[in-house]
Amino acid sequence: MTTRTNGPLESVPVVQGGIYGAITFVVSYLVSMVLLQADLEFNSDGIAELVSENAFEAAGMLFFNSHFVDLEVNVIGLDTTTTMFAQAETGIPQALYHVVPALLLVVAGYLVGRRVLGAGASLEDGVKAGATVVVGYLPLAATGAFVFAVNGSFGSAQPETATAILLAGAIFPLVFGSIGGIIASK
Repeated sequence: MTTRTNGPLESVPVVQGGIYGAITFVVSYLVSMVLLQADLEFNSDGIAELVSENAFEAAGMLFFNSHFVDLEVNVIGLDTTTTMFAQAETGIPQALYHVVPALLLVVAGYLVGRRVLGAGASLEDGVKAGATVVVGYLPLAATGAFVFAVNGSFGSAQPETATAILLAGAIFPLVFGSIGGIIASK
């Protein structure tokens, strides 16, 4: 068990949280891609020209939408913000897209907590342990905000950068990872 042992963050499993957070980001993205490919009724007319040939980026934008991050879209000179959900018809319930990253972050926080918390761990210890998933999740979310961008002859689309970093990268893993850590502390 590698932990940070100096200052007020004594015994916080930063390394384990970072590893579980990074794995959770990748798995959540892959599940978004599988859902998008499996959703035979998914039809996104509004930005279809931009994402139709870019499955990697489309799944990434959908992944950020599942964290309630809007897309910045510029289509033929018209700048707007939207989501793929607002522009789409889906066969799979949209709630499932939102539940996947939250649930996987709870599981990651739980696993970090189970790995490092001993018997009699406090609620505060659980929160600290679970929240460490942000260490791995945040850098990947910040990177994804730029990587999951599409530029084409019809225009461009990408996740809103600040919201992607703050909401998807920081708030989601802090909240849901902490919930997992709390569950692990019981």
